[in-house]
Amino acid sequence: MNAALDAQDYQGLETVTGDVLTFLESVQVKIPAVQAYPGTKALGDQLAAAYGQMIAGVKQIHAALIAGNGTGVTDGFKTFGAGSTAYVTLRPALADLATEAIAQQRLIVR
Repeated sequence: MNAALDAQDYQGLETVTGDVLTFLESVQVKIPAVQAYPGTKALGDQLAAAYGQMIAGVKQIHAALIAGNGTGVTDGFKTFGAGSTAYVTLRPALADLATEAIAQQRLIVR
């Protein structure tokens, strides 16, 4: 998104926001599996909130670009940025879970 924004390629940004939205929504549907396990429920809840913000922000950016609403684009980036910042703080916990899951999978396969 930054490259399209820096180049003031608003049509490209519209395409990118559509692609980002598709990606985020494809990941978001997997979050309930994280929330379903008591040991990871809190992390799943935080992920759901972060993804919710990122998706809301991207939707706002996309709609505002189509409508020619500069303030909406700015506000959408603020919402997306808040969700992205929240997600970044969760990445270490996700990495730890991934490492643990791989180790458990190896034990099961043996």
